[in-house]
Amino acid sequence: MQIAWAEHFGKLFFAISEPFSHMEIIKFVKIIQPEDELKLTLKWDANTGQLSFKFSSEQGAHSSGRMVYGEQR
Repeated sequence: MQIAWAEHFGKLFFAISEPFSHMEIIKFVKIIQPEDELKLTLKWDANTGQLSFKFSSEQGAHSSGRMVYGEQR
């Protein structure tokens, strides 16, 4: 679900028009508890077609990774 959220909001806020290619460096560090208030940080690099994401809360980092769109560059 975290990956789906990252992709949804990435496409909502950035001009991502290329098709999804693959994922890189995916890390699930800490379990998200029902009461955790999450912060999603997104970074889009149009030159490389990479959308980086990080979910965090007051407890620290929960997950992070990178989605690659378009042809491998």
